[in-house]
Amino acid sequence: MNISIPSAACSTLLVIEDSPALQMLYRMVLEKAGFKVVSATSAKESLVKFEQHGPAVVLLDLMLPDMDGMRLLQHILDIDPRTQIIVITADGSVDKAVAATRKGAHDFLVKPLGDMRLVTSVSAAIKAYRAKLAAGIASGRDLLSFSPQIYLGKSPATLPLREQISALARSRAPVFILGEGGTGKAIVARIIHDLSDCSHKPFVSLDCAMHHEECLGALLFGPTSNVAGHGSEPQSAFIKANGGTLLIENPQALPLDLQERLLKTLQRGQVIERDGTPGRRFDIRLICSARDHPAEAVRAGLFNEDLYFQICVIPLQVPPLRARKADIGAIAKHLTKIIAEQEGKNFRSVAEDAVALLQSLPWKGNLQEMSNMLRHAIVMHDGLELTAAMLPDDSSAHCINDDAHLADGETSKDITKDLSGMTMAEIERHAAMAAIARHGGSISRAARELDIAPSTLYRKRDVWLKDDA
Repeated sequence: MNISIPSAACSTLLVIEDSPALQMLYRMVLEKAGFKVVSATSAKESLVKFEQHGPAVVLLDLMLPDMDGMRLLQHILDIDPRTQIIVITADGSVDKAVAATRKGAHDFLVKPLGDMRLVTSVSAAIKAYRAKLAAGIASGRDLLSFSPQIYLGKSPATLPLREQISALARSRAPVFILGEGGTGKAIVARIIHDLSDCSHKPFVSLDCAMHHEECLGALLFGPTSNVAGHGSEPQSAFIKANGGTLLIENPQALPLDLQERLLKTLQRGQVIERDGTPGRRFDIRLICSARDHPAEAVRAGLFNEDLYFQICVIPLQVPPLRARKADIGAIAKHLTKIIAEQEGKNFRSVAEDAVALLQSLPWKGNLQEMSNMLRHAIVMHDGLELTAAMLPDDSSAHCINDDAHLADGETSKDITKDLSGMTMAEIERHAAMAAIARHGGSISRAARELDIAPSTLYRKRDVWLKDDA
């Protein structure tokens, strides 16, 4: 599939050089090669121009009058991790330039710069930026590309999370991430992976709530050994993630037999085949995530207690967006830039009045709800700065109403009247089957309304239908 990316968004360069003569020389060479160039002589000026122009590539002299170049490099990557930075250094500071590439710089050039070397390096950086942007748009997962500094923010609510991640990132201990839907549990898992010693290895995720139980065994453990290697069969998530990190989302949705198999797999460090024999070995960092603490499922007899103790070693709690008002502006700005790129718009920032409005909302849907609202505004308007006037007039429409699924004039109290005299099991069945009917037989949409895993609803429905037979 060919993806069209606006060339202007990918060919703008920011040259940061405090020498006017060198700055002019770089501009002449690059503009002659067809690049659009903006320039700055200090760190302070460069950050302003970076916000204004959103360059794909930054040419950065490490020796600046008002800030160490390494600090500025980190600031730029915190704002947009996809930016390609080419470091310029003198002969005596090559070691520092090498250190800069380890911190995320795309390349480094040593003064004096040859024209061909400069143009070649910038062209390669542009290509790398385009590849990152295209990959993000094609995968639809670019909204997850938060830097730790932007996502974790500075609000008091995230302080415990920031401290815990810092302490555990390089450990191999299993982590269990808890939080409301849409708070960014997968982002936290990715941050832990990126800060770990296995950051250069695979990061693989599997959401147990998104698959029917018949598929989960093959996705998690792979095909049986006698059919392995035939391409069309799914490879075990453990083998895909070998050496890196495996994120298992909603493990409570696994049927009890697969929970037992998962426990044995983790205990042995080998994928347990369907017949119980040990298969291929693996070495992974395990992270799990869910909305509700697995101890609740253990008490209800729905989750293997031994598996619980195996995977819930270090629990992390992700705070909801409404508890992070100090971070909403930076998060909204980050999402706005990404959505604008996806939609082919020019928005680069969010106005103060828009931030104030966003801070006032309850955000029951957290990051997903915010991204929906911002996308609505970006699609319907044009400009460089997103203002409060551009946000949907009925902002409350994006906020989930606890009784939104009820018919006009019907209340929760009215429903309870119809349920009087029923047992808890009968009430559960009544509510679940009614939700399935409301959504035209869609198990996934009904499960979303009921806030349970689709696989759990499939399993319960099959039991109820069997009882009726």
